[in-house]
Amino acid sequence: MKKNIELIWSNFIPSHYQKSTIYSFITISKQTNRIFCIFCILFIVRLHYV
Repeated sequence: MKKNIELIWSNFIPSHYQKSTIYSFITISKQTNRIFCIFCILFIVRLHYV
């Protein structure tokens, strides 16, 4: 499963730097999932009302 995801990422994102950035972003969002969701909701609400 993880290898499949890595293959998909490597197809879409050739650069190693971008790939590692996305992986770190995913791990951060997993760790602070609740805070991340709140930020997403606030961001969407802001976009909606602006």
